[in-house]
Amino acid sequence: MGVIQRFAATAFLLAISGAGTTVFGAPLDVFAASSALGGGVFHWDISVVNNSVPDLFLVSLSDAPLFDPLIDLSLTAPTGFLANYDEGLGFVDFLAATVDSFPIGETSVFSFDSLFGPGAAFTSFQALGGLPPQGIIGQVQLVAVPEPNPFSTLAMGLTVLAFWLAVSRARKAPGA
Repeated sequence: MGVIQRFAATAFLLAISGAGTTVFGAPLDVFAASSALGGGVFHWDISVVNNSVPDLFLVSLSDAPLFDPLIDLSLTAPTGFLANYDEGLGFVDFLAATVDSFPIGETSVFSFDSLFGPGAAFTSFQALGGLPPQGIIGQVQLVAVPEPNPFSTLAMGLTVLAFWLAVSRARKAPGA
């Protein structure tokens, strides 16, 4: 989607949300899970849960960073959907392409890598759908990625070390 189409879609969304259209409490939920890949790079998995919007066709993360070189290279979408990053406006769009619309229920996983971690970007979304078209604005819900317990990580490391030492001793033993 080019800059002009993005501008037109955004203007349309703002026009209908300001023209007395009701913005629902939670007709749509967007969930994000972020995990650090190291070196200041984060991997994002996004799920869209359509609770009640018929003909939902566009969901945009509206506070993506500008000019993030990793997003465009790593952006993926499930079958039937397109994903687009507009680096000039800071939008990551998820668009129903070969399917009619986002189905009721969960559509996952849209994913990408970014130089920006939790709290720095990807906290809000805008969506278009319904008949007549309605604009939906909401907050992305960050899902905690479980981190391993430090004690279990230490125990696993010590177990591997003990196993490695036992194998080394067995190899060095006479008659082995």
